Amino acid sequence: MAITTPIEPDRTYHIYNRGVNKTKLFKQTEHYNRFIKNMFKYLPSICTIHAWCLLGNHFHFLIQTKSVQELIKQRFIKSGLDHDEIIKVNYNQFSKLFNAYAKYFNLKVHRDGSLFDSRFKKVPVRSEEQFRNLILYIHNNPAHHNICKNPANYKWSSLKYYLNNEKRLPFMTENINEFGGLDAFIEAHQLHQQKMDFKKEFLE
Repeated sequence: MAITTPIEPDRTYHIYNRGVNKTKLFKQTEHYNRFIKNMFKYLPSICTIHAWCLLGNHFHFLIQTKSVQELIKQRFIKSGLDHDEIIKVNYNQFSKLFNAYAKYFNLKVHRDGSLFDSRFKKVPVRSEEQFRNLILYIHNNPAHHNICKNPANYKWSSLKYYLNNEKRLPFMTENINEFGGLDAFIEAHQLHQQKMDFKKEFLE
């Protein structure tokens, strides 16, 4: 199998994809829930998912892949694997996620065939500024697509985890602190949304 979207170890990426021919990926609450359940089943073994957002016909992830040493330490891979084999391990976890969800979705809505575009997109993240901007962009995507006015109320993104003390994961606290604390984190989201709204109005 040729790896068309190599996921290197110890790297940060913006990953996104959509339904084939813009097919709806999620039609009901249970579909979103199943995708998130599968996401947490298959991806944390190879990466940290810093931000995510699921929309009707596409999704966004901001991930940081684990180093080879981390993968060996948690016994997910054996020592001695070459670089191509490690890339295949990372790729296979994404493949398992997408294949498991596609099988579930097709069964639920009585459809056949591919569900996702054949190649999911991957953009390397090369700076802290780019990383922070992607958190804002991903969380504000529902407002950008006019799905809701306040992204904090959107159920299918990681923002609700960031804003909830009980659901917040340790790395989320670290990311919030990089913005200067929770108030600054919230304000940055609001300012980013305003800029996105201005750009939409300007382009229209």
